[in-house]
Amino acid sequence: MLAVVAARAGSKGLPGKNLMKIGNMSLVEKTIKDAVSSGVFQRVVISSENAEIISEAVTNGAEAPFVRPLELAQDDSTSVDVVLHAIDYFEQMGIHFKYVVLLEVTYPLRSYEMITRCVSKLTQNSKSFDGVVSVSTSKDHPDQGFRIKQSRIRQFNGKNKMVRRQSLPTSVHPYGGVYAVKTEILKKRKTFYPRNLGFLRIHKFQAIEIDDIGDFINAESLYPHYLEWISGKIPDLVKNSDKGVEIL
Repeated sequence: MLAVVAARAGSKGLPGKNLMKIGNMSLVEKTIKDAVSSGVFQRVVISSENAEIISEAVTNGAEAPFVRPLELAQDDSTSVDVVLHAIDYFEQMGIHFKYVVLLEVTYPLRSYEMITRCVSKLTQNSKSFDGVVSVSTSKDHPDQGFRIKQSRIRQFNGKNKMVRRQSLPTSVHPYGGVYAVKTEILKKRKTFYPRNLGFLRIHKFQAIEIDDIGDFINAESLYPHYLEWISGKIPDLVKNSDKGVEIL
């Protein structure tokens, strides 16, 4: 099992964000420590083009067998290509992994248990799933959304009427905290969303991705409560959904 921690330096929305600290840890440090603490990986590898990020990752337990090529560290570079580069590096040395997990460092409220559960769900249900991704319940249901057409707005569901929230089907949104996928499927399909995709539903408060300063401030304010929650000081009132889906 390979973990690829993706962290480039060239953020436009919040320059230097991957080395910014929430609590007493940088985003890179927390991600590496969560990956190592999960205990499910043979290799935890940092993929970055930046020497400072690489040093931070290695100090906290990651391997840095390569420097990410600059062409894979651009604004339009894809996470799929970044992970495929890491897979190809190892396969050229004759090292093969059945599963690969992408961990992006911009998700500070991800727990190591979340990583463990996503991986376990994939490996224990490998005949049913080609991948597993963490998701959260959508704050805004797509059936209540509108699109703009010819200076007017129309509901996406085409019904042109509001539907009671209680009557809507459950909607979830991919949360990029953990992407676990079969290596051969990723190489073939070039996506972390294969057709046979399982999921782990997490609490909505964890579903924060840091893109800009507003996200950082929000995550920073929630982080002390996150620490209390994972330590058991805040009771976990919801253990399972009404359909038996794991929630962490």
